[in-house]
Amino acid sequence: MQEKECTYTTAQVGRYMMNKMSPEEETLFQEHLISCPTCRRKLQEMRNLAAALSANHPNSLAKREYKKRHFVKILVSILLFFSGGYGIYLWYSYSLEEKIIPPASPDIFHHTDSLQTPDTLKITRDTVK
Repeated sequence: MQEKECTYTTAQVGRYMMNKMSPEEETLFQEHLISCPTCRRKLQEMRNLAAALSANHPNSLAKREYKKRHFVKILVSILLFFSGGYGIYLWYSYSLEEKIIPPASPDIFHHTDSLQTPDTLKITRDTVK
């Protein structure tokens, strides 16, 4: 049995590998791959070559390292932003706590004749003297 000659070129196999074919062409080529061992071999060789080139490419390693550093910088920035915000919140909430402020004048009854305390104890001028 004689094997029929393949009509697809290496360039067309490359177009398929790089997703440059139209959906119709891609479907036809995928159907062709089922019955053509030559095209399957070409496609596998191209994939192996692309993987070898990308793994040994010096810029790919540098890009990965750059991306990792960039990610770490962004992560640290986010952590500092939120921790700084939390610190400001704590400082602000601490500064809003009630503080006992002494009266401006020595006479605590300068506006009224009696004071009402939170525990409902009534203090008058007569009880203080």
